Amino acid sequence: MHAQSEKSAPKQSTAITESADEIDTTLNDAIQSRKSLFPNGPMQRPLQEWGDFWKLFDEKTGLSMAFAYTTLFQAATKGTYTGPRSGGAGDFDMVGRWSFLQHGLLDGLINEGTIGFATEYRHQIGGATPAELGDSLGSLWGTTSGFNAQDFTVKEIWWHQNLFNDHLAFRLGRIKLDNIFDAYRFTGANHFYTNKAFSRNPTIPFPNTGAGLVFVWTPGHDLFVILGGGSTNGREAETTNAEENLKEWFTATTLGWRPEHELGKGLYQITLWRSDNRTRSILPNAAGYSILLQQELSNGWTPFTRYSYSNAPVTDTKQIFTAGVVHEGTNRSTNDRIGFALAWGQPHNTSLSEQWTAELFYRYAITPTFRITPLAQIIVDPSRNSYDEVIGVFGLRGRLTF
Repeated sequence: MHAQSEKSAPKQSTAITESADEIDTTLNDAIQSRKSLFPNGPMQRPLQEWGDFWKLFDEKTGLSMAFAYTTLFQAATKGTYTGPRSGGAGDFDMVGRWSFLQHGLLDGLINEGTIGFATEYRHQIGGATPAELGDSLGSLWGTTSGFNAQDFTVKEIWWHQNLFNDHLAFRLGRIKLDNIFDAYRFTGANHFYTNKAFSRNPTIPFPNTGAGLVFVWTPGHDLFVILGGGSTNGREAETTNAEENLKEWFTATTLGWRPEHELGKGLYQITLWRSDNRTRSILPNAAGYSILLQQELSNGWTPFTRYSYSNAPVTDTKQIFTAGVVHEGTNRSTNDRIGFALAWGQPHNTSLSEQWTAELFYRYAITPTFRITPLAQIIVDPSRNSYDEVIGVFGLRGRLTF
Protein backbone atom coordinates (compact mmCIF):
# COMPACT_ATOMS: atom_id res chain seq x y z
CA MET A 1 0.00 0.00 0.00
CA HIS A 2 1.09 3.58 -0.56
CA ALA A 3 2.37 5.74 2.21
CA GLN A 4 -0.02 8.10 3.95
CA SER A 5 1.33 11.13 2.08
CA GLU A 6 0.45 9.60 -1.27
CA LYS A 7 -3.24 9.24 -0.55
CA SER A 8 -3.94 12.68 -1.94
CA ALA A 9 -2.98 11.44 -5.42
CA PRO A 10 -5.87 11.34 -7.92
CA LYS A 11 -8.00 8.26 -7.49
CA GLN A 12 -8.85 5.93 -10.32
CA SER A 13 -12.50 6.22 -11.30
CA THR A 14 -14.78 3.31 -10.42
CA ALA A 15 -17.53 4.57 -12.75
CA ILE A 16 -18.34 1.77 -15.20
CA THR A 17 -20.80 3.87 -17.19
CA GLU A 18 -21.70 7.54 -17.71
CA SER A 19 -24.82 7.23 -15.55
CA ALA A 20 -25.30 10.32 -13.38
CA ASP A 21 -26.20 7.97 -10.49
CA GLU A 22 -22.82 6.20 -10.42
CA ILE A 23 -21.12 6.79 -7.04
CA ASP A 24 -17.98 8.39 -8.48
CA THR A 25 -20.09 10.69 -10.67
CA THR A 26 -22.12 11.80 -7.64
CA LEU A 27 -18.93 12.46 -5.66
CA ASN A 28 -17.48 14.58 -8.46
CA ASP A 29 -20.76 16.46 -8.86
CA ALA A 30 -20.74 17.43 -5.17
CA ILE A 31 -17.29 19.07 -5.31
CA GLN A 32 -17.74 20.96 -8.57
CA SER A 33 -17.27 24.72 -8.51
CA ARG A 34 -20.28 26.19 -10.36
CA LYS A 35 -21.14 29.61 -11.68
CA SER A 36 -24.51 30.45 -10.17
CA LEU A 37 -27.13 33.15 -9.81
CA PHE A 38 -26.12 33.83 -6.18
CA PRO A 39 -22.48 32.75 -5.76
CA ASN A 40 -22.28 34.02 -2.17
CA GLY A 41 -25.56 32.97 -0.59
CA PRO A 42 -26.02 32.89 3.21
CA MET A 43 -25.35 29.14 3.40
CA GLN A 44 -22.38 29.16 1.08
CA ARG A 45 -19.71 29.72 3.73
CA PRO A 46 -20.80 26.90 6.10
CA LEU A 47 -21.22 24.57 3.12
CA GLN A 48 -17.74 25.51 1.92
CA GLU A 49 -16.31 24.75 5.37
CA TRP A 50 -18.21 21.44 5.34
CA GLY A 51 -16.64 20.60 1.98
CA ASP A 52 -13.17 21.56 3.20
CA PHE A 53 -13.59 19.24 6.19
CA TRP A 54 -14.44 16.26 3.98
CA LYS A 55 -11.60 17.09 1.59
CA LEU A 56 -9.13 16.98 4.48
CA PHE A 57 -10.79 13.81 5.79
CA ASP A 58 -10.30 12.20 2.37
CA GLU A 59 -6.64 13.17 2.29
CA LYS A 60 -6.06 11.63 5.73
CA THR A 61 -8.12 8.44 5.37
CA GLY A 62 -8.77 7.81 1.67
CA LEU A 63 -12.54 7.95 2.35
CA SER A 64 -14.53 10.29 0.08
CA MET A 65 -18.07 11.29 1.09
CA ALA A 66 -20.88 13.30 -0.47
CA PHE A 67 -24.48 14.07 0.44
CA ALA A 68 -27.46 15.23 -1.61
CA TYR A 69 -31.08 16.08 -0.97
CA THR A 70 -33.43 16.18 -3.95
CA THR A 71 -37.12 17.10 -4.02
CA LEU A 72 -39.57 16.67 -6.87
CA PHE A 73 -43.10 18.04 -7.20
CA GLN A 74 -45.30 17.07 -10.17
CA ALA A 75 -48.85 18.11 -11.08
CA ALA A 76 -50.97 16.94 -14.01
CA THR A 77 -53.62 18.82 -15.94
CA LYS A 78 -57.26 18.04 -15.23
CA GLY A 79 -58.73 14.83 -16.60
CA THR A 80 -61.43 12.24 -16.10
CA TYR A 81 -59.20 9.29 -15.18
CA THR A 82 -59.32 8.60 -11.45
CA GLY A 83 -56.36 8.93 -9.10
CA PRO A 84 -54.15 11.67 -7.68
CA ARG A 85 -53.18 14.45 -10.10
CA SER A 86 -50.18 15.74 -8.11
CA GLY A 87 -47.45 14.44 -5.84
CA GLY A 88 -44.26 15.36 -4.06
CA ALA A 89 -41.31 13.49 -2.56
CA GLY A 90 -37.85 14.03 -1.12
CA ASP A 91 -34.78 11.88 -1.64
CA PHE A 92 -31.77 12.02 0.72
CA ASP A 93 -28.62 10.29 -0.55
CA MET A 94 -25.28 9.60 1.08
CA VAL A 95 -22.50 8.11 -1.06
CA GLY A 96 -18.88 7.29 -0.46
CA ARG A 97 -15.82 5.36 -1.59
CA TRP A 98 -12.84 4.12 0.39
CA SER A 99 -9.69 3.56 -1.62
CA PHE A 100 -7.41 1.80 0.81
CA LEU A 101 -5.83 -0.63 -1.69
CA GLN A 102 -3.75 1.71 -3.85
CA HIS A 103 -2.72 1.08 -7.44
CA GLY A 104 0.63 -0.29 -8.55
CA LEU A 105 0.72 -3.56 -6.62
CA LEU A 106 2.23 -6.72 -8.10
CA ASP A 107 3.76 -4.99 -11.13
CA GLY A 108 0.45 -3.67 -12.43
CA LEU A 109 -1.48 -6.95 -12.16
CA ILE A 110 -3.56 -5.51 -9.30
CA ASN A 111 -4.48 -1.84 -9.52
CA GLU A 112 -6.63 0.25 -7.21
CA GLY A 113 -9.26 -1.51 -5.10
CA THR A 114 -12.22 0.42 -3.73
CA ILE A 115 -15.22 -0.05 -1.47
CA GLY A 116 -18.21 1.95 -2.70
CA PHE A 117 -21.46 2.51 -0.84
CA ALA A 118 -24.66 4.48 -1.23
CA THR A 119 -27.60 4.91 1.12
CA GLU A 120 -31.00 6.39 0.40
CA TYR A 121 -34.09 7.62 2.22
CA ARG A 122 -37.21 8.75 0.34
CA HIS A 123 -40.27 10.37 1.89
CA GLN A 124 -43.65 11.54 0.69
CA ILE A 125 -44.54 15.24 0.59
CA GLY A 126 -48.28 15.89 0.45
CA GLY A 127 -51.06 13.46 -0.40
CA ALA A 128 -49.18 11.33 -2.97
CA THR A 129 -45.72 10.76 -4.43
CA PRO A 130 -44.64 11.47 -8.03
CA ALA A 131 -44.06 7.71 -8.44
CA GLU A 132 -47.85 7.19 -8.15
CA LEU A 133 -48.81 9.56 -10.97
CA GLY A 134 -47.99 7.24 -13.88
CA ASP A 135 -50.58 4.69 -12.77
CA SER A 136 -53.15 7.29 -11.72
CA LEU A 137 -52.94 8.97 -15.15
CA GLY A 138 -53.09 5.67 -17.06
CA SER A 139 -49.61 6.10 -18.51
CA LEU A 140 -47.73 3.09 -19.89
CA TRP A 141 -44.71 4.07 -17.78
CA GLY A 142 -44.02 6.41 -14.88
CA THR A 143 -43.82 10.20 -15.01
CA THR A 144 -40.61 9.68 -13.04
CA SER A 145 -38.34 6.92 -11.84
CA GLY A 146 -37.78 6.84 -8.09
CA PHE A 147 -39.38 9.51 -5.88
CA ASN A 148 -41.59 7.12 -3.97
CA ALA A 149 -41.79 6.61 -0.20
CA GLN A 150 -39.04 4.30 1.06
CA ASP A 151 -37.41 3.62 4.41
CA PHE A 152 -33.69 4.22 4.88
CA THR A 153 -31.76 1.57 2.95
CA VAL A 154 -28.24 0.73 1.87
CA LYS A 155 -28.92 0.59 -1.85
CA GLU A 156 -25.31 -0.21 -2.84
CA ILE A 157 -22.22 -1.56 -1.15
CA TRP A 158 -19.59 -3.26 -3.27
CA TRP A 159 -15.93 -3.99 -3.85
CA HIS A 160 -14.56 -2.65 -7.15
CA GLN A 161 -11.19 -4.01 -8.27
CA ASN A 162 -9.15 -2.87 -11.29
CA LEU A 163 -6.74 -5.40 -12.81
CA PHE A 164 -4.07 -5.60 -15.52
CA ASN A 165 -3.49 -1.85 -15.90
CA ASP A 166 -7.23 -1.21 -15.86
CA HIS A 167 -8.00 -3.44 -18.87
CA LEU A 168 -10.17 -5.60 -16.62
CA ALA A 169 -12.27 -4.78 -13.57
CA PHE A 170 -14.93 -6.45 -11.48
CA ARG A 171 -17.54 -5.21 -9.03
CA LEU A 172 -18.96 -7.56 -6.40
CA GLY A 173 -21.61 -6.90 -3.77
CA ARG A 174 -24.92 -5.08 -3.58
CA ILE A 175 -25.21 -3.48 -7.02
CA LYS A 176 -27.77 -1.26 -8.75
CA LEU A 177 -27.78 -2.93 -12.15
CA ASP A 178 -29.73 -0.19 -13.97
CA ASN A 179 -26.71 2.08 -13.45
CA ILE A 180 -24.57 -0.50 -15.26
CA PHE A 181 -26.53 -1.99 -18.17
CA ASP A 182 -28.16 0.16 -20.86
CA ALA A 183 -26.98 3.24 -18.94
CA TYR A 184 -26.04 6.49 -20.62
CA ARG A 185 -25.18 10.05 -19.58
CA PHE A 186 -28.75 11.06 -18.78
CA THR A 187 -29.72 8.04 -16.66
CA GLY A 188 -31.22 9.11 -13.32
CA ALA A 189 -34.27 11.23 -12.49
CA ASN A 190 -32.34 13.32 -9.94
CA HIS A 191 -30.26 15.05 -12.60
CA PHE A 192 -31.71 15.35 -16.12
CA TYR A 193 -35.03 13.97 -17.42
CA THR A 194 -37.56 12.62 -14.93
CA ASN A 195 -39.94 10.61 -17.16
CA LYS A 196 -39.06 6.92 -16.98
CA ALA A 197 -38.88 6.68 -20.78
CA PHE A 198 -35.64 8.72 -20.59
CA SER A 199 -34.36 8.41 -17.01
CA ARG A 200 -34.49 4.58 -17.07
CA ASN A 201 -35.71 1.91 -19.52
CA PRO A 202 -39.33 0.73 -19.07
CA THR A 203 -38.84 -2.44 -21.17
CA ILE A 204 -36.14 -3.96 -18.94
CA PRO A 205 -37.20 -5.73 -15.67
CA PHE A 206 -34.22 -4.62 -13.62
CA PRO A 207 -34.32 -6.27 -10.17
CA ASN A 208 -34.28 -4.20 -7.03
CA THR A 209 -30.80 -3.62 -5.67
CA GLY A 210 -29.34 -6.92 -4.52
CA ALA A 211 -26.39 -9.29 -4.72
CA GLY A 212 -24.59 -9.08 -8.04
CA LEU A 213 -21.33 -9.45 -9.92
CA VAL A 214 -20.19 -7.41 -12.92
CA PHE A 215 -17.06 -7.69 -15.09
CA VAL A 216 -15.76 -4.91 -17.35
CA TRP A 217 -13.22 -5.59 -20.10
CA THR A 218 -11.63 -2.82 -22.17
CA PRO A 219 -9.54 -4.50 -24.90
CA GLY A 220 -8.51 -1.21 -26.51
CA HIS A 221 -9.55 1.03 -29.39
CA ASP A 222 -12.23 2.55 -27.10
CA LEU A 223 -14.12 -0.77 -27.03
CA PHE A 224 -15.67 -2.21 -23.87
CA VAL A 225 -17.62 -5.25 -22.75
CA ILE A 226 -19.75 -5.37 -19.57
CA LEU A 227 -20.99 -8.76 -18.40
CA GLY A 228 -22.82 -9.73 -15.24
CA GLY A 229 -26.06 -9.76 -13.32
CA GLY A 230 -27.71 -10.42 -10.02
CA SER A 231 -30.58 -12.06 -8.19
CA THR A 232 -34.04 -11.05 -9.40
CA ASN A 233 -35.04 -10.87 -5.72
CA GLY A 234 -33.18 -7.87 -4.39
CA ARG A 235 -34.27 -5.14 -2.00
CA GLU A 236 -37.99 -5.50 -1.19
CA ALA A 237 -37.54 -9.19 -2.08
CA GLU A 238 -40.56 -11.20 -3.19
CA THR A 239 -39.19 -14.21 -1.33
CA THR A 240 -36.59 -15.05 1.26
CA ASN A 241 -36.31 -18.65 0.03
CA ALA A 242 -32.60 -19.20 -0.58
CA GLU A 243 -33.15 -21.90 -3.19
CA GLU A 244 -35.41 -19.62 -5.25
CA ASN A 245 -32.92 -16.73 -4.95
CA LEU A 246 -30.16 -18.95 -6.36
CA LYS A 247 -32.31 -20.04 -9.30
CA GLU A 248 -33.79 -16.69 -10.30
CA TRP A 249 -31.29 -14.37 -11.99
CA PHE A 250 -31.17 -11.32 -14.18
CA THR A 251 -28.16 -11.36 -16.51
CA ALA A 252 -27.01 -8.90 -19.16
CA THR A 253 -24.19 -8.02 -21.52
CA THR A 254 -23.36 -4.62 -22.97
CA LEU A 255 -21.04 -4.34 -25.97
CA GLY A 256 -19.94 -0.81 -26.69
CA TRP A 257 -17.61 1.71 -28.29
CA ARG A 258 -16.59 5.09 -26.83
CA PRO A 259 -14.78 6.96 -29.62
CA GLU A 260 -13.25 10.39 -29.15
CA HIS A 261 -12.80 12.66 -32.18
CA GLU A 262 -13.05 16.33 -33.15
CA LEU A 263 -16.79 16.48 -32.40
CA GLY A 264 -16.43 15.06 -28.89
CA LYS A 265 -17.03 11.80 -27.07
CA GLY A 266 -19.43 9.22 -28.43
CA LEU A 267 -21.21 6.24 -26.93
CA TYR A 268 -22.53 3.44 -29.13
CA GLN A 269 -23.73 0.28 -27.40
CA ILE A 270 -26.05 -2.70 -27.54
CA THR A 271 -27.35 -4.41 -24.40
CA LEU A 272 -28.67 -7.99 -24.36
CA TRP A 273 -30.52 -9.16 -21.25
CA ARG A 274 -32.35 -12.18 -19.85
CA SER A 275 -34.53 -12.54 -16.73
CA ASP A 276 -35.47 -15.89 -15.16
CA ASN A 277 -39.06 -16.56 -14.18
CA ARG A 278 -39.96 -15.29 -10.72
CA THR A 279 -41.71 -17.98 -8.68
CA ARG A 280 -43.74 -15.84 -6.28
CA SER A 281 -44.91 -13.21 -8.78
CA ILE A 282 -45.50 -15.81 -11.54
CA LEU A 283 -43.51 -13.80 -14.07
CA PRO A 284 -42.17 -15.77 -17.07
CA ASN A 285 -38.68 -15.98 -18.47
CA ALA A 286 -37.95 -12.95 -20.63
CA ALA A 287 -35.23 -11.58 -22.86
CA GLY A 288 -34.65 -8.47 -24.88
CA TYR A 289 -32.21 -5.95 -26.22
CA SER A 290 -31.54 -2.24 -26.35
CA ILE A 291 -29.53 -0.21 -28.89
CA LEU A 292 -28.28 3.21 -27.77
CA LEU A 293 -26.40 5.93 -29.67
CA GLN A 294 -25.10 9.09 -27.98
CA GLN A 295 -22.72 11.64 -29.50
CA GLU A 296 -21.31 14.92 -28.23
CA LEU A 297 -21.19 17.75 -30.77
CA SER A 298 -18.68 20.58 -30.79
CA ASN A 299 -21.35 23.20 -30.04
CA GLY A 300 -22.26 21.71 -26.64
CA TRP A 301 -25.25 19.67 -27.78
CA THR A 302 -25.42 15.93 -27.11
CA PRO A 303 -28.13 14.11 -29.10
CA PHE A 304 -29.09 10.52 -28.29
CA THR A 305 -31.46 7.83 -29.52
CA ARG A 306 -32.44 4.42 -28.15
CA TYR A 307 -34.59 1.50 -29.26
CA SER A 308 -35.50 -1.28 -26.81
CA TYR A 309 -37.51 -4.48 -27.09
CA SER A 310 -38.77 -7.14 -24.65
CA ASN A 311 -40.19 -10.50 -25.75
CA ALA A 312 -42.42 -11.22 -22.72
CA PRO A 313 -44.76 -9.19 -20.46
CA VAL A 314 -42.48 -8.87 -17.43
CA THR A 315 -42.98 -5.11 -17.77
CA ASP A 316 -45.92 -3.30 -19.37
CA THR A 317 -43.83 -1.98 -22.28
CA LYS A 318 -43.00 -4.27 -25.21
CA GLN A 319 -40.91 -1.81 -27.21
CA ILE A 320 -39.93 1.83 -26.97
CA PHE A 321 -38.10 4.31 -29.17
CA THR A 322 -36.65 7.49 -27.67
CA ALA A 323 -34.71 10.40 -29.14
CA GLY A 324 -33.57 13.63 -27.57
CA VAL A 325 -30.86 16.19 -27.10
CA VAL A 326 -29.26 17.96 -24.13
CA HIS A 327 -27.23 21.17 -24.21
CA GLU A 328 -24.61 21.12 -21.46
CA GLY A 329 -23.91 24.79 -20.86
CA THR A 330 -25.78 27.91 -21.98
CA ASN A 331 -24.78 31.47 -22.74
CA ARG A 332 -25.75 32.46 -19.19
CA SER A 333 -23.85 29.72 -17.43
CA THR A 334 -21.64 26.83 -18.45
CA ASN A 335 -23.29 24.75 -15.70
CA ASP A 336 -26.85 25.06 -17.00
CA ARG A 337 -28.50 22.12 -18.74
CA ILE A 338 -31.45 22.18 -21.13
CA GLY A 339 -32.95 19.12 -22.78
CA PHE A 340 -35.84 17.91 -24.91
CA ALA A 341 -36.78 14.30 -25.68
CA LEU A 342 -39.57 12.34 -27.38
CA ALA A 343 -40.66 8.72 -26.84
CA TRP A 344 -43.00 6.27 -28.56
CA GLY A 345 -43.96 3.05 -26.82
CA GLN A 346 -46.03 -0.06 -27.49
CA PRO A 347 -47.55 -2.15 -24.67
CA HIS A 348 -47.51 -5.95 -24.50
CA ASN A 349 -51.26 -5.91 -24.08
CA THR A 350 -52.58 -5.58 -27.64
CA SER A 351 -55.89 -4.15 -26.42
CA LEU A 352 -54.08 -1.02 -25.18
CA SER A 353 -53.04 1.89 -27.36
CA GLU A 354 -49.52 2.99 -28.28
CA GLN A 355 -48.30 6.02 -26.34
CA TRP A 356 -46.25 9.14 -27.10
CA THR A 357 -44.44 11.17 -24.45
CA ALA A 358 -42.30 14.33 -24.62
CA GLU A 359 -40.32 16.12 -21.92
CA LEU A 360 -38.56 19.48 -21.70
CA PHE A 361 -36.36 20.59 -18.78
CA TYR A 362 -34.07 23.47 -17.86
CA ARG A 363 -31.63 23.01 -14.97
CA TYR A 364 -29.79 25.99 -13.55
CA ALA A 365 -27.72 26.78 -10.47
CA ILE A 366 -29.17 29.15 -7.87
CA THR A 367 -26.08 28.83 -5.66
CA PRO A 368 -22.93 26.75 -6.27
CA THR A 369 -24.51 23.87 -4.32
CA PHE A 370 -28.24 24.25 -5.10
CA ARG A 371 -29.87 23.70 -8.49
CA ILE A 372 -33.46 24.01 -9.57
CA THR A 373 -35.11 22.38 -12.59
CA PRO A 374 -38.50 23.25 -14.05
CA LEU A 375 -39.85 20.35 -16.14
CA ALA A 376 -42.79 19.85 -18.50
CA GLN A 377 -44.15 16.60 -19.97
CA ILE A 378 -46.86 15.85 -22.49
CA ILE A 379 -48.45 12.38 -22.60
CA VAL A 380 -50.42 11.66 -25.77
CA ASP A 381 -52.87 8.71 -25.84
CA PRO A 382 -51.94 7.25 -22.44
CA SER A 383 -52.18 3.50 -22.95
CA ARG A 384 -54.37 2.61 -19.97
CA ASN A 385 -56.53 5.72 -20.15
CA SER A 386 -59.20 5.89 -22.86
CA TYR A 387 -60.70 9.12 -21.48
CA ASP A 388 -57.87 11.64 -21.79
CA GLU A 389 -56.14 12.02 -25.15
CA VAL A 390 -53.51 14.51 -23.95
CA ILE A 391 -52.21 15.07 -20.42
CA GLY A 392 -49.70 17.69 -19.33
CA VAL A 393 -47.45 17.03 -16.33
CA PHE A 394 -45.51 19.97 -14.89
CA GLY A 395 -42.77 19.58 -12.33
CA LEU A 396 -40.20 21.38 -10.24
CA ARG A 397 -37.07 19.67 -8.92
CA GLY A 398 -34.57 21.05 -6.42
CA ARG A 399 -31.21 19.48 -5.59
CA LEU A 400 -28.76 20.42 -2.85
CA THR A 401 -25.32 18.79 -2.81
CA PHE A 402 -22.82 19.05 0.04
